Amino acid sequence: MHHCNPSYKQLNHFINWLLLLCITLLITRDFHTRISVKEANTLRRIKNKDLDDYYITGLTDAKGYFSILYIRNKKMKLGWVLRLNFQIKLSFKDKELLKKIQEAFEGAGTITKNNKDSCLDITSLSEIVNIIIPHFDKYPLLTKKWEEFKLFKQVALIMYKKQHLTEEGFYKILSIKAAMGNGLTGTLAENFPNIVPVDSSIIPFNSSSNNDKQESLKNIDPNWISGFTEGNGSFIVDVLQESYTSGKTVKLNFQIIQNESDKELLSLIILYLNCGTIKIEEGSGLTSSTRNKIITVTKFEDINNIIIPFFKKFPLQGIKRLDLDIFIKIAELIKTEVHLTTAGLKKFCL
Repeated sequence: MHHCNPSYKQLNHFINWLLLLCITLLITRDFHTRISVKEANTLRRIKNKDLDDYYITGLTDAKGYFSILYIRNKKMKLGWVLRLNFQIKLSFKDKELLKKIQEAFEGAGTITKNNKDSCLDITSLSEIVNIIIPHFDKYPLLTKKWEEFKLFKQVALIMYKKQHLTEEGFYKILSIKAAMGNGLTGTLAENFPNIVPVDSSIIPFNSSSNNDKQESLKNIDPNWISGFTEGNGSFIVDVLQESYTSGKTVKLNFQIIQNESDKELLSLIILYLNCGTIKIEEGSGLTSSTRNKIITVTKFEDINNIIIPFFKKFPLQGIKRLDLDIFIKIAELIKTEVHLTTAGLKKFCL
């Protein structure tokens, strides 16, 4: 058998070709990797844009805060530095949701996290005036937090014109702060005991007539309800002892909780969803200012035909969607009546 040995020149040519092929493959792989990363970033941006503006407002109505901060500073002419802070505070598990909101707010603010909470804080006056205020002007808050926002906005505009650096502006902002939340407390209350709060009677829903309710209902966007539920809603599964048998049964319960001062809004949410009732939170030590009202939907037909389809169409964006997923799966099991058997009931207790 005849063997043909390659020449040195042929061998060298083959090695060069092989090296060129390897380099080409590496460059191609790197190119596709960079393209994949670029596509992923693009998809991520598109996904963030899908965070509806009314959803953000609804979540803010539940978990947002508008604060005016007075900080001691002897170097300042009036002895204080003023700071504004818009904050959304969620569970530490919802940091990714806050990143989406930050992206929707053009990257404004900073996100911090501890073992309990994740917070988005926006303190830049420029970002508050140019991003936050225009958002809530266009997509208004529906709870009493609207009053807080209006006062917060007034202070932001005073500060933007640098009028807070004058004594008149300084005391005007103090009067506005006194009308917000708990008013002046601690050191501020001690140093400025005679400050009179401004009139903050800004009421989103100021009539109980049916016609006005219908008109106000037009202001409720379904994405707002989704965002509000993200903050103040619950999807509850109860395994209960039947009173008339020795067995147990499974009950689903959808709830939204809110301070009693917003009972008019809760009534409008029920009207919008066309299901549910309102009950008063029970507990010792509760007063009229701290007691909450709760929308509760327990009728299975309403949960199956209204609540679940609603949140499939207007989905939750945070960690609470995992609770909703379990809620939906159990609803599917209930429809098969598997919960009526002892073996089936065990599935709900896993």
